[in-house]
Formats: sequence, structure tokens, C-alpha cells
Amino acid sequence: MIRTKPGQKIALEKVEATLAQLEKLEQKAKEDLSLRESIYFLREQLQSALKKGYSYKDLSEILAQQEISISEATLKQYLREIEKEKRLRKQRTKSKQVKSASKIKQTEVKQTDEKNNENLQPSSVTSTESLSTESPQKPDGGSGEDAKQTQDLQSHTPKSESTQPVAESTAVNQTKASKTTKRQTRKTSRSNVN
Repeated sequence: MIRTKPGQKIALEKVEATLAQLEKLEQKAKEDLSLRESIYFLREQLQSALKKGYSYKDLSEILAQQEISISEATLKQYLREIEKEKRLRKQRTKSKQVKSASKIKQTEVKQTDEKNNENLQPSSVTSTESLSTESPQKPDGGSGEDAKQTQDLQSHTPKSESTQPVAESTAVNQTKASKTTKRQTRKTSRSNVN
């Protein structure tokens, strides 16, 4: 028996040599299997015998002849657990396949979206240029688009802003008019006095 030497230092070359030796090791054959491992190894033949009409009791007796002692209940439990594990493995592989397929599809959709966006950007620039150069001209020199845009802007402008300049201009006009009438009345009154 080998004893551990506390505080020992091992050269790096020896660790690397040991690593190489451990990597070369092959699977060591088992001489003995556990009861569960034995049932797992025999699972397909046991399930086939069940399908042929043999009972768990019959199979338990056949196994006992080979010195594999297992009760009917334990045999049934082990076979059910093996089937359950098998179904779970299938579900995991299916879900992995679905996930990988959905990831592939998402990347494809993303790539097509990016390509479409790249294709749209240059065409949108040319379309705005063509709109500004190709808009129909009215006989008076203005374009129909410009008049429509002006109407749209006026309809979207808040009333307080649009009426304010008008109100100011009418107030200014009224003061000018009142000043003019005052001057005229002065002139007429002077002329009447003379």
C-alpha cells in the first residue's frame, strides 16, 4: 500500500507524463455488474419476453436459475424506470432538436430582415428625391404637393398659434385706423374753424 507524503513537490514533467499515461488508458472490463446494471443489460430481452406473454414471476424464476435473485416487484420497478429514462432521453433530444431548429430559423429571419433593411435604405433616399423632382407643377408655378403640405400644416397647427398673428394684425390695423380718423377729425375741425 502506498502512503501519502505530506508537503511533497512534483515536477511538472512528471505531471505531464502521468497525464499522457492516463489518457492512453482503455476502458477496463467489468467483471461484476450490480443488479440494476444486469437488468439494464438484459432489458430488451426481458421486455420482449413480457410481450410474448411471460409474467414478471416467470422472468424472476428464469433469472433465479442463473443466480440473479430479484423479486417480481423489483424487476417490474427496474424495467419501468428504464423505460421512463428512455422516454426522457428521447424528449430531451427532441427538445434539443427543436431548440436548435428554432435558433437556426431565428438567425435566418434576422439575416433576411437585415438584408431587407439594407435594401430599403437606398431606395427610400431615391424615392424622396424623385418625389421632390417629379411632383406635378400647377400652372401658377407651385406644385400640388406643396399646397397640400401647407394645408396639412395649417390643419395641424394649434388654433391659438394660428389665430394669434391674425388677432395682432387686426389690432394693429384698428389702432392705425383710429389714429387716421382722429387726424381727419382734427383737420376737419381746423378747416371749419378757419
